[in-house]
Amino acid sequence: MTIIFNQIDPIQLKEQLDDQYISHGYFRVNRAGENVPDEAPMKAAVYDAVKKSVARSRNDVSKNSLTPGELYAIAFPSAPGTDAKTLPHIDDLGREVRKSLMRKVWGLTQPKRIGFIQKRLGAEATGMVLCRTLSTRGVDDAEVCFVTDNADLIMEDSVLPQIETLVRKADELRLHTEMVVSRRPELEGRITHELGIGVRRVQAALPHETSQNGNQPAEITA
Repeated sequence: MTIIFNQIDPIQLKEQLDDQYISHGYFRVNRAGENVPDEAPMKAAVYDAVKKSVARSRNDVSKNSLTPGELYAIAFPSAPGTDAKTLPHIDDLGREVRKSLMRKVWGLTQPKRIGFIQKRLGAEATGMVLCRTLSTRGVDDAEVCFVTDNADLIMEDSVLPQIETLVRKADELRLHTEMVVSRRPELEGRITHELGIGVRRVQAALPHETSQNGNQPAEITA
């Protein structure tokens, strides 16, 4: 049986993506007087949309948040696949345009400190933190983003996921070293030594609990 995969011409795809930027007003005029795509106004539009999605309680998240598709439809309202009724009928090129633009838009909502929107919020000193979580859309759970100054939401949807990631990595490291030692027992001492160094490096990188005078870091034990 022969399987035929649809091949999207990368040049044609780029042309379509450029057209979407320009037709939505995301462009600048170059020295030759030509309109060329410019991400800066697109990023500004996405930031404005996300900044307005403020949740101040868990109940707010479902109604004051944005999914990747919803944010894409705000940024590129006339682009392929922004209408649920027409989405099933777009061609392969249109689907690739939709996927590429949605990925670009959603990438701006990276919740880590280096994310575009997260950094902008910090620069404006709003006290708001960008979060991502799962929320119900219809009968499905979908990833959403929102901004909040609610301490519980910040802990649950911003800080704790990072801590859980660290714990999972530590657990993976433990299992990996156990596997190595089971095969090469003579390396146990060297591994223990290097782990000790690694633990101290992690402790130095993590936030330190301060003493009551606010000046001296409290001792952290391994």
